[in-house]
This record gives sequence, C-alpha cells and structure tokens, in this order.
Amino acid sequence: MTTTTTPTLAARLGALRVCGQKACQEGVAWARGFSSAAAAWDACGDPQWMLWALKATGRSDDRTLRLFECWCVRHTPLVDGGTTWDLLTDPRSRTAVEVAERFAVGDATAAELRVAEATARAAAWPPGWAAPGALAAAGAGAAAVAVVGAVVGAVVGDVVGDAAGDAVGAAAAAAAGAAAAAGAAAGAAAAVGDAAGAAAGAAQANALRRLVGANPFLGE
Repeated sequence: MTTTTTPTLAARLGALRVCGQKACQEGVAWARGFSSAAAAWDACGDPQWMLWALKATGRSDDRTLRLFECWCVRHTPLVDGGTTWDLLTDPRSRTAVEVAERFAVGDATAAELRVAEATARAAAWPPGWAAPGALAAAGAGAAAVAVVGAVVGAVVGDVVGDAAGDAVGAAAAAAAGAAAAAGAAAGAAAAVGDAAGAAAGAAQANALRRLVGANPFLGE
C-alpha cells in the first residue's frame, strides 16, 4: 500500500521559483500558519508576497498588474489623509498613469504606452539622478521621488516582470517617506515611517485582492 503525503503550504512555497529566486524565508515561515494557499491569500498583508505568488503559479496577467500599479500610484494612503497621487506635481506623471490605465483596458495603443513611458521617465529621472539613494532617505522630497519612480513602473511595456513589484514598493516607500518627514519634528521619524509603510502595504494588499476578484487559490 502506498501512502501519499500532501506537501505543506510552506514546503510548496519553498520549492517554487520566480526568475530563479525561491520564496523568501520570511514568507515561507509566515505560510506555516496556514493550511492552504487560499487562506494565506485572504490573510496576507504584504502585496509583494502576493505578487510573487501570482507569478510563481502562473496566475498573473498584464491587465490586472498594470491596473494594480496604477491604483498604488493613485491611492496608496498617506498619514495626512491624502494619497500618493497628491505627491505627483508634474502633470506628465499623471498623464502617463492615465494612459497606462487606458492601455490596460484596451483604450490606448502600444504606441501611446511607449510615449507615456518616455514621458514618465523624463519626469522621474532628473530629480532621481540628483538625489541618489532617495528611496532610502526620509523626507517629503524623497517621497515625491519615490512615487514618480512608481509611475515609470506602471507604464513600462512588460509589466508582468519586476516592474510590478518595483512600482508597488516605490509607492509604499513614498508613503513611508512622507510619514517620516511628518514625524521627524517629534523625533519619531523611523517609527512613524515604518507604521505608515505597513499601513500602505495593507491597503495595497486589499486592493490587489479586489482587482484579482475570486480567490485564485481556492481548491488548493
């Protein structure tokens, strides 16, 4: 008689690879608390892990990822009640996001998307180049640089690659940076920034679940 053992969720995650990279050890350890991928999907508050899971299992698609990135640029919450969209003061960045949204639903051409990408890069790289390491620095200026960089991720041609995670992470970094700037006067920049980054990630995770729709891991 042959006995079949079903691998645990953590073991399955540990075996999966995306672009040659296994799931991070932190994610695998977190998954040990769940009996199924569906339960983990519903509970996850880290959009980067969720994106990784979609890609690793062949469940990602350009439309969903691009709309999610655009959501992150528009709606990632800031501690002052605003969103990352408020940090985009250059109209070229906002126009690029609008083109990316239209492309995702079939209302803009690939040629228009290429123009939008060039426009987004033109808006992002001058300030980015002037402030190396800006994503790691606290402050409203760094936050603005981060979210403008997220726009580029949302409009690149191959959004199913690393651009999706880059854009989402940049938007969350922008929220954390803006919060750190606000908390600096009270001497709590790091704590405030970390809390804001976590809240931004949770909001992004919920948005991704809404965009994906029905739990893609039901039955596993």
